[in-house]
Amino acid sequence: MTPAVPPRAGAARTLAPRVWVTRPATASPELVYRLVDAGLDVYWHPLLRVVPPQDLAPLDAALRQGSHAHWTVFTSAEGVRACATRLEHLGERRSWQGAIAVVGPATAAALDALSATPALVATPHDATGLLAGLLPRLRAGATVLYPRAAGAAPALADGLRHLGATVIDPIAYDVVPTPVEPPAGDVEAVVFCSPSAVTAATPFAAIRSRAIAACIGRTTAEAARRAGWRVAVAPVATAAALADLLAKALDGVRSTFEPDGRRHVGEDPLDPHAAVVVARRLHGVGVDQRGHSTCATDCGEGI
Repeated sequence: MTPAVPPRAGAARTLAPRVWVTRPATASPELVYRLVDAGLDVYWHPLLRVVPPQDLAPLDAALRQGSHAHWTVFTSAEGVRACATRLEHLGERRSWQGAIAVVGPATAAALDALSATPALVATPHDATGLLAGLLPRLRAGATVLYPRAAGAAPALADGLRHLGATVIDPIAYDVVPTPVEPPAGDVEAVVFCSPSAVTAATPFAAIRSRAIAACIGRTTAEAARRAGWRVAVAPVATAAALADLLAKALDGVRSTFEPDGRRHVGEDPLDPHAAVVVARRLHGVGVDQRGHSTCATDCGEGI
């Protein structure tokens, strides 16, 4: 899907609340489209970028032996893409052998790069859902290939071993902070899809003091709460759910612009000459008095 191209300066503007999408462009097009369709003003600039691991040898070795694994577990679309890239580099077949379990729908969609379809999509879309889904299907002694992010939480790998599996978990990719200037005006919400993104936002204390963190995933939401954000969590790990959450949480928020009423939408900052005064009114399924999500459940995937 081609990333959305935000309107440039000078186009017609609505007095809409601003949402900062911190996810990389490769992972965000549908989310950005839906946020714009919901009437929100999107500042799309990632806090992280995906890089290969420093040592690719363990991943290459694991991929060469991948056909012998009974299951492969993917917890992000980036992990799928990293494996597809390495298989192409190695001259190996990009079609996948054996059963595949994925954490959620975005990861399932990315499997096109491997000419594969998942045998299991976790519900809920997290490590707990993956382990619950694999429990009745995983034979004792089965080999599970788990290409993971550097620094991934150990819960999934430990849980698979507890189920009796032999786990091969090479690092498939890493994420590093990318230099970024925050929007030069008020931000009403920041979208986070991983604990790493929350950590990368640490320097932006002024935004944290007034904006809500819209999160996909339980671990991301917990990281945001620990970092001092007021948190709202998408009920399911989809762009539609997150856009709907923000549209309801920010319903009634309106901005006035001085001196010329222009706001620059997209990856570039606001017009530095336009001061923004925002009247905030968060309600609906937004944030409760303790700063916790008012949604009953949360789940997610991503970086």
